[in-house]
Amino acid sequence: IKNIKKITFSEFLIKNINMKRDKLSIFQCPSCKKSLNSNINSLKCFTCSKTYFIKNDIPIVLKNAEQSMSFIKDKIKENPTWYTDDQMTYNDSGSYRHHIKKRVSYLDNVFKKYNLLKSMQILDAGCGDGINLRFLTKIPDSTITGIDYNFIRMQRAQKNIGNKMNFVVGDLLEHGFKNNSFDMIFCSHVLEHITEDLKALKNFYRMLKPGGFLILGVPNEGALLWKLHYKYIQPKILKQIDHVNFYTAKTLKKKLQKAEFNILETKHIGWGLPHTGIDEALRQYKFIDDLFAFIGNKLFKKQSTSLYFICQKS
Repeated sequence: IKNIKKITFSEFLIKNINMKRDKLSIFQCPSCKKSLNSNINSLKCFTCSKTYFIKNDIPIVLKNAEQSMSFIKDKIKENPTWYTDDQMTYNDSGSYRHHIKKRVSYLDNVFKKYNLLKSMQILDAGCGDGINLRFLTKIPDSTITGIDYNFIRMQRAQKNIGNKMNFVVGDLLEHGFKNNSFDMIFCSHVLEHITEDLKALKNFYRMLKPGGFLILGVPNEGALLWKLHYKYIQPKILKQIDHVNFYTAKTLKKKLQKAEFNILETKHIGWGLPHTGIDEALRQYKFIDDLFAFIGNKLFKKQSTSLYFICQKS
């Protein structure tokens, strides 16, 4: 204790500012793609004079923040539950908690298999309330950034995860991060919400360092079983969600190849019944979820509920 060096308040303040600048060094101006300079409450582009404000320690790096925020407000009015419900509570205690644990178990094995449990720059693309950040923060000595366009969810993620990582309100279609910024991009059950999904995939490729990994998860909703679900059995459920893409392993593989990714492996996970109410009522029990997953893997593999792609930038 006697050997601890004492620092003045001004030294502490300068050190804090420098740490924040290091965290913000991966950002660039999405309007002109030039570097940003950081102040205490904003990021400033000296090239095009655009200012990006920092609210509650969360930078808002959007070409048109006012328009984006207005869009979210309109979406909340249309479907308040979908845009504001507590994802963390549903993840931990909802009907599909056992299926989610299977996804996490698979990802744990992926991180070990590809030697990803090491110091890295990681982006959680579409992090929401921070569901996936809880296990991403277990990767040692890594710098993790969570991005989402919903400020309500970003604040909740900040509260759930604390200061273990960085948060930013941004758009996955814009160039708010510099080229070659990340060793890994994690994107789970987000791409199905993005109309210009190929543009998003190409942006992921741009942001990854050479040899970097994309861990991509989506619902397998383009499969025959789930087509029947949405078209004939429960067509009204489409109004409760905002999915615009309905993938199969084949269709998503083509898009990933167009974005120039090398696909290392594809994984089908889980199986269920094509009626949400009945499926939720049954799969809340672990032994039924396990049984469905076993039967689905053996007999109906292509009709799984989830798909994961492990990809790499060449």
